[in-house]
Amino acid sequence: MKKRFSDIALVLVAVAAIAFTGCKKDDPRIEGQWVAEVSKGYEIFDISYTFDGFVVWGFQDSSHLNAYKVGSDHYFYNTGKYVKVFTQINKKTKTSGEIIFKGGYEKQKIAYRNLTEKSVILTLFADDGKTIILENRMIKAPVKITLIDVKEKKS
Repeated sequence: MKKRFSDIALVLVAVAAIAFTGCKKDDPRIEGQWVAEVSKGYEIFDISYTFDGFVVWGFQDSSHLNAYKVGSDHYFYNTGKYVKVFTQINKKTKTSGEIIFKGGYEKQKIAYRNLTEKSVILTLFADDGKTIILENRMIKAPVKITLIDVKEKKS
């Protein structure tokens, strides 16, 4: 009887473990580091991840990699041009919404849709809020990407 009880308990523990590890997150977060699946201009959007409350539009090119003597796991940004203060993130559904931030003298908007834990489609609009500047499918960075401010002095 004890053997049967321990077998049943073992099965229940295994089922519970599978149930909890097999659950999908149903509330993915837009905050994070998103890398362009196919590069079209800027290659990384760091949304309130490295700098809470900011979006960083990062780029990478061989001249900066060589000048700073770093590997391809580094991206660059310019504080004056590529960091914008968030005003708000408006979630429309669990998988879509918009990020409104101050860009220069006007507000700008990034719409997002098809948000999952691993990917999202971002659409960047011009200051008028209607003209699409860039639309790209992004994937979640598998590890934290190091961002380097190009205005910082090289050490």
